[in-house]
Amino acid sequence: MQMQPGGPKIYFLVGRKDSSVPSAEGVLPTQDSDAATQISAFKNKGFSATDLSLQELSLDSTPEELDSTLFYPETLEETTPTS
Repeated sequence: MQMQPGGPKIYFLVGRKDSSVPSAEGVLPTQDSDAATQISAFKNKGFSATDLSLQELSLDSTPEELDSTLFYPETLEETTPTS
């Protein structure tokens, strides 16, 4: 990433590091959990049933571009298209 023309370039990786161990048992619903189980599991983490069904809504102003350096500030500043 280079902020100013002629300025220093800083290389970094955006995202989270993959874990070398699986999640603790019962932290996440399994892929074959029924709807009630999934809704309950995500409700315990602060999500509503409506949150789980928000399909086709972009959380990124430029979903067609790989530009995480824009997405993360938009998310923090609550300026994403669905904020």
